Amino acid sequence: MKLLARDLTDDQKEVFTEEFYDLWETAGMDDTDCESPAPYGCPWYWGSKMELEGVDIQEMAKNHFEDYKEEILNAIEAAIEFEEIEIN
Repeated sequence: MKLLARDLTDDQKEVFTEEFYDLWETAGMDDTDCESPAPYGCPWYWGSKMELEGVDIQEMAKNHFEDYKEEILNAIEAAIEFEEIEIN
């Protein structure tokens, strides 16, 4: 099944974010993403063409996490480095 992220119902969004951030936490990431205006765990904020794929919402969240995991880790690392530069 494929869905545009913007078309998820509120209930589906809740299931998606719970699953996504369970994976996030398991991977040892902190919760600063939730403070972003377009968090990785809420792809419906990213634009109208963000497509999710999976047999159900949980699998869509897992696939989304796996697809963007490296990008997420790189963005977090860059933000940490930027903060260190700003502090020094």
